[in-house]
Amino acid sequence: MIKKVVVGLYGGVAAGKDFVTAVFEENGAASFDADKVGHVALKNPTIKEQIKKAFQEDVTNIDGEIDRAKLAPIVFGDSKKRKLLESIVHPYIRDAAKRFILETNVECLILNAPLLSGSPLEDLVDVKIFVDVPENIREERAMASRGCTAGEVSKRDKAQPPIAVKREACKYIIDNSVSRQFTREQILNIEL
Repeated sequence: MIKKVVVGLYGGVAAGKDFVTAVFEENGAASFDADKVGHVALKNPTIKEQIKKAFQEDVTNIDGEIDRAKLAPIVFGDSKKRKLLESIVHPYIRDAAKRFILETNVECLILNAPLLSGSPLEDLVDVKIFVDVPENIREERAMASRGCTAGEVSKRDKAQPPIAVKREACKYIIDNSVSRQFTREQILNIEL
């Protein structure tokens, strides 16, 4: 039987957790992308109805699907509404993560979850790694790659546990602000 290590990736918005995940995958790890599973969850008929009922706002698109662009400003602007959404979606994501851990037969499993800190997924993690990038660089990246507006990274960061708290809770810190090669070298030096 394979001894598995579940690695949780922490970091702010646009810190580069996806790149760090890709480097681990290049070296034999398997990854669970909670964001993608969350997108699938929003298409689940039961979850979709719970969200519509809970928010009683226009959070759907013309096809009746949950519109993340409409939902995001609502939940990132109000912590009670964010927690309400999480209470609906997180059980689905946690169940999927548990299945992934049980069914995947590799030594290193990466949990890449935007809101891992304080979520129900966190107790599945054996080793915590923080992907560190200054806010100004993350802001530039988010504006360039995600079409975020100025100030959006800061707003989303404030809707989550503080960056400093996440960083302090991690065993390893990866500086992802210099270059991809520098980041890759740091990852390859981690002993899990």
